[in-house]
Amino acid sequence: MEIQLNEEQQKIYNLVVNSKKLGITKANLAKNAGLNSKEVEKIIKTLENRDKIKSVRPNGRTTGVKLWIDFNQTLDSSLPTNVFRTADQGVDDDLIERIKQKLIYFMQQQCDGKASKDEIRRVYKAQQSEHYDETDFDRIINLLKYDSILIEEENSFFKLNPFKQQKFQFYLSYLPCQTCPVFNQCKPGNTISPEKCVFEW
Repeated sequence: MEIQLNEEQQKIYNLVVNSKKLGITKANLAKNAGLNSKEVEKIIKTLENRDKIKSVRPNGRTTGVKLWIDFNQTLDSSLPTNVFRTADQGVDDDLIERIKQKLIYFMQQQCDGKASKDEIRRVYKAQQSEHYDETDFDRIINLLKYDSILIEEENSFFKLNPFKQQKFQFYLSYLPCQTCPVFNQCKPGNTISPEKCVFEW
């Protein structure tokens, strides 16, 4: 007789099943289930031991981002691999989040919250000058699109989603701009600009 799942286990299992061939990360499981990472990790192990779910990595990689899918499901082979790595070859979620916040802040400074892809790329390059890769840039843009933060318009222009303004305010709470002594002089393209910010964020 199969052991029934408790409420939290069932919630995690449903999230995995609903992700279908795309899979879902542990971070998103925790966020969507309203649980902390340790609780989710414990539930994941239980579900894996019962052959309910399994962990996989995109394109057969042995390092990097890990996703969970239904035990009888196959991961979508077209999913991109994430090349933002830490020294131990894990995914550098902090770096990704900092870059996303930087680009969101840049977009907020633009007229009507709009900017061309080239303008956004220039800000990204300033942050990743030593490790710039066009594929990585496209992945960051896609993340912002998938999160419904950026909306793509015609002629490679993007604008901020007005319905995400509350979320942007949350992001800005992490930025040093509120206490910056030259904040009022900081403009894209100026001598003092977001691209040349000396703060580590």
